[in-house]
Amino acid sequence: MSIENLDIVTSIQNYIAELERTANVSGGEAAEYAAEASRSGLESLPGERREKLISYCLLIAAKRVRAVTGGSAVRSDMEPCDWVNEFYFCLGRVLRRFDPDRASLPTYISAAFDSFMKSYSADCDIRGRHYVASVNQLRRKREQLFRLNSCEPSDELLMKELGWGQLRLRNVRMAESGSAVIRLNDPAGEDGDATVGDTIVSDEPGVEETVENKIMLGKMRECLDSLPDDRNKAAMIRCIVHGESYGKIGEELGASKEGVRKMVNRTLKQLRTMMCA
Repeated sequence: MSIENLDIVTSIQNYIAELERTANVSGGEAAEYAAEASRSGLESLPGERREKLISYCLLIAAKRVRAVTGGSAVRSDMEPCDWVNEFYFCLGRVLRRFDPDRASLPTYISAAFDSFMKSYSADCDIRGRHYVASVNQLRRKREQLFRLNSCEPSDELLMKELGWGQLRLRNVRMAESGSAVIRLNDPAGEDGDATVGDTIVSDEPGVEETVENKIMLGKMRECLDSLPDDRNKAAMIRCIVHGESYGKIGEELGASKEGVRKMVNRTLKQLRTMMCA
C-alpha cells in the first residue's frame, strides 16, 4: 500500500472514530429521530437530537464508503471522506423520504448513499472504481484455478478462494462485463431486509421540502459568510459548492491536496455545528 493510500485509509478511519464519538445514540433512538425528521423536517429536531441523528447517518455512510471503496479514492478528486461530506448536504432531503415501515434506518441510509454515489459520479458504477481491482483479482484467481484443475472453477470455489459472498461475486462479474446496473429487486444496504425498489420514492420535491431546502441554503450561506479569512472562505465555497478539485485549489493557495482536504473538513464541521445551533 502506498503512503498516499495509507493516508487515505487513516483519514477515513479517523473520521469514523470521530463520528462514533458524536453519534452517541442507539439504533432505536436514531430511527425515532429519523421518523420525526421525515414528518417535520430535519430542522424541526432539537439541536442535540439533530446533531446525534446527523452523526449516526454520516457514520453509516462513512462505514459504507470504507466498505465500498476499500479506503481508496473513487475519483481522482474524491476521497472517502469527501463522499460523506457531500452526502451531508442532501441528508435532509434523504431523511424526508425515510419510511420505517419499508426499511430499517441503516438499510435505508446505506441504499440512499449507494444511490448518491452513483448519481454523483456518472463515470463510475455504484461501487466505484475499486471494482477495477476486484475484476482483476477475479480474473487472476479464475485463471489460476483453471490451470490447476483444467476446468472453469465453480462459483462456490471462487467465493471460497476469494473470501467473497454471492452478491459481491455477481456485482464484480457485472462490472467485468460492463453491465453493472441496479435492479429493483437487488438487496438494499447491508442487512438485506429490503430491496432497492422498496426505498425508491418520487424525486419530485414537495412544497415543504422546497421551503426546507431554501432555509438550509440560506443558513449555509450565513455560516459561510461568518467564517474568517476571505481567501480561504472563497476557496471553501469553490470546493464545497462548485466541486472544484482539492489539487487545483491547493495550487492557488500554495497548499497540498491533503491540506486543502483538511481545511474543507474543518469548515464543514464548523458549518454543521453552526447550522445545528
